[in-house]
Amino acid sequence: MNKKILSQYSQGLQYLNGKLYCEEVSIQELAQEFGTPLLVYSKKAIINQARSLQSNFYQLHYVVKAN
Repeated sequence: MNKKILSQYSQGLQYLNGKLYCEEVSIQELAQEFGTPLLVYSKKAIINQARSLQSNFYQLHYVVKAN
């Protein structure tokens, strides 16, 4: 998989002491509490993507309006 694409999906994920965390929350503990398979989202990553989309939308709107 492309490293740029992979980095988009791994925002907010990190390894600490050999364990995977999402924004300081242990993925292992989440899996124990909620079971697997488990889908975990990073709030920070969602906010960053939304801001990027919003910024790009405003730029596109300006270009369309200017033409």
